[in-house]
Amino acid sequence: MEFTAADIRFLATERAQAAVEEFSNAGADEWEVARALLKTPFDARGRAVLAEAARLLPRLRRKLGTDAYALGDELALAQSSARDVAGYKASLLAGADGRILDLCCGLGGDTLRLDPAAEVEGVDLSEARLAMFAHNHSRMRNGAAARLADVREVDVSGAFVLVDPDRRDPSDKSRNWNPASLSPSPEETRALAARARGALVKLPPGGAVDCFGDGVQAEFLGRRRECCELLVRAGALAERPGFVRAVHVDSGESVGAELAEARRAAGEVGLGAPEGFLCEPSPALLRSGLDRWMARDLGLRMADRDVAYFFSDRPVLSPFWDCFPLVDRSPISAGKMKRMLDARGIGMPVVKKRGIRTDIDREIAKLGRRREGAPGVLLLARFGGEPVALLAGPALKPEEEGDVRNA
Repeated sequence: MEFTAADIRFLATERAQAAVEEFSNAGADEWEVARALLKTPFDARGRAVLAEAARLLPRLRRKLGTDAYALGDELALAQSSARDVAGYKASLLAGADGRILDLCCGLGGDTLRLDPAAEVEGVDLSEARLAMFAHNHSRMRNGAAARLADVREVDVSGAFVLVDPDRRDPSDKSRNWNPASLSPSPEETRALAARARGALVKLPPGGAVDCFGDGVQAEFLGRRRECCELLVRAGALAERPGFVRAVHVDSGESVGAELAEARRAAGEVGLGAPEGFLCEPSPALLRSGLDRWMARDLGLRMADRDVAYFFSDRPVLSPFWDCFPLVDRSPISAGKMKRMLDARGIGMPVVKKRGIRTDIDREIAKLGRRREGAPGVLLLARFGGEPVALLAGPALKPEEEGDVRNA
């Protein structure tokens, strides 16, 4: 359900907030909430809006990291930055002496973690999004200005800007690079960033690093199990133009290199058999293209140039790698994989794939109902151009201090 500006104003009233809080805390299912709302004096639209807000409030609070009464609809919530990502961006803008413009501001997720003293203005073409932005900033900061305007026509000279281009097709949930779906376009966003004092541009994690030229810094923000976005830093906010980084916003860990050096390293990783330990790069490291750069320096090898699995004779303990001790391998055949699992006493393994076209759910179904056994990981990949099933034990736990290569 998409909220209108009038819906947001209604939800901001005391009686609507009381109803949303009551129903979101009750733990009732949607039918129970709908039946309860029939006993209230609200009209049909009001009841539908209250039910949707009660459903979304716990998710908004989790994502934004707040106990406040936050407002947003399903699409705005999906497109908003989470607390840790917003906190990282706030750290880049700490001490910024001047206006901060949140362009294509949505519900405000990118700027809610800024210093309360910062002068913030949200700009959007949607009255509903601006109403969400103003409400959330009033509850989680000390407020912010909101302007209904086309961001391409806003005077950004002397300002620091955050730009989150909208997707023209809301049904497109892909996180890959599709510049035709972005508004403003990459070209328009690049021109906008060039006029500002400094810019942070949010792009899908599959974004093309080269789309903004040589004078920017590219950072792939994520966590150990997820890459959230490509953040392009431009102008005064690009500390190292031509640099690319992978950043884990949950832990603060990061690695980086000159983009040209990272690309040169891609062809310098050796090839070898899938033996010893399998090392899987974190999504942020993989998206950044730094996996091969780091693998080269760690002395890792690849079984196939097109498959981003790496192998080592010694474990690699790092927050940017999952390291699995290899146990066995077989062709990708249901019968042979079953016999391999039985021989090793493995129950139902976790199944992953990379570099091959196969349906994981179908492969799991082929394994059938399996007895309990030791935990394991079944990795479906390629070796020497042929599909192969690699059986590994559970991932080793990285040391808390950070990147270590341990003999």
